[in-house]
Amino acid sequence: MNYDEYVALAHQGAEADAAGDFEKAVNIFYQLFSTDISDVDKAMMCHNIGVIKKKMGKEQEALASFERGMSYERATVELSSRNSGPPISTVWADSQIVSGLMTITLLKCKIT
Repeated sequence: MNYDEYVALAHQGAEADAAGDFEKAVNIFYQLFSTDISDVDKAMMCHNIGVIKKKMGKEQEALASFERGMSYERATVELSSRNSGPPISTVWADSQIVSGLMTITLLKCKIT
């Protein structure tokens, strides 16, 4: 997928979410996830899907999506550090992982 297509679809997903058309937004983000985008972008799509699923009241599905995104984030950080030392975005990546873990923890507490 080229960058312009990625950006256009991501904007469509965000617009659908903002309009309350959650099913459409989730479908767009799943479509993006299923393409050849980077693992970092796949992690972002999982996060977007998780946020929307939470809005829909589907906490278990949201949790699964957040956890899937976290696995992509961890893999990206580990790969970057193995290949070239700490990535430029280490602070961002670490903050995303912490944010994701906090979200997962809060959802698990709410569900149980």
